[in-house]
Amino acid sequence: MKIIICSTFRDFTGGPNDQLQYMFLDSIKNQTYTNYIFVATTFGEQYVKDVIDNYFGDKGMVIGSSVLAGYKFSLSDVLLNGIDIAEKIEEPSILIWSTCDIQLNPNFFQTVVNEYRQGFTGMVHPNINYSNINDLSHKKGHVADLYTGGIDLFFFDTAVLFEAKKDIIKYRFYDWGFFEYFLVALSIKYAKDRINLFSLSKIKKVFNDRNATREKNEYFDRCTEINYPTLINYVIEEGVSCDVENVMQYRAHKKFHVVKKDLLYIFILYRYKFNSFVKNKMPKIWKSKIFQSAIVNKSVRYIR
Repeated sequence: MKIIICSTFRDFTGGPNDQLQYMFLDSIKNQTYTNYIFVATTFGEQYVKDVIDNYFGDKGMVIGSSVLAGYKFSLSDVLLNGIDIAEKIEEPSILIWSTCDIQLNPNFFQTVVNEYRQGFTGMVHPNINYSNINDLSHKKGHVADLYTGGIDLFFFDTAVLFEAKKDIIKYRFYDWGFFEYFLVALSIKYAKDRINLFSLSKIKKVFNDRNATREKNEYFDRCTEINYPTLINYVIEEGVSCDVENVMQYRAHKKFHVVKKDLLYIFILYRYKFNSFVKNKMPKIWKSKIFQSAIVNKSVRYIR
């Protein structure tokens, strides 16, 4: 089973954000499961190819992409480049899409392979969050018992993505925001089996310092105006759901106890944050019957 892991990066220029990206790359390089390819997509960022070549050698690939004027990057392209690589691989494969500010447990790839089922997709959100790198060094993290927003990693049987590729091309996302919820909707539409590896993943995340990345609130507001309508169009036109609860299928393991209240808390918090945002930003769409019916789906399954 080949793993294809896809991500994109900011510049490597010696700034404070570099350390977060290096920690992510270290966690990939230290995986116990070594049958993988790392695919980095660049949009003109500096020194990414040098870093990836140094870390992964022939296990790494860097693909340059371009976006329309006015945009910085496209997470759609990051995923599509990984799919293009997967289509050339003859053996069965799993594609992982990830942000570059998390740290994976060394056995994470092996865990995903162990949980593989034909036609599956899954997600991970961090187990422990750190406000900054200094807190990480001193192990002053906050245990994330609940889903608090920000799904940092998805994984797919690549056969699912081959079928879904046309949707990814049609509904493109640019810069920051809402792409994770598109992947939720994609999973609900195409996957036969959906899981959340939160209880097994042991992922750590250090929140980005927006001062260090020089991203102001105006940037995120603009991204919302760009990407939120794309998500809503997909939900309505394809008649699918972007509700996170539908990817919250837990599998019980002997060594890890999973309780139903985890799912309940995650669902309540998600609906409070996301749906209240929808009501404030897009009241007309929120009140429409077609959107209401699209997001309501109670088919949560438990495997004991």
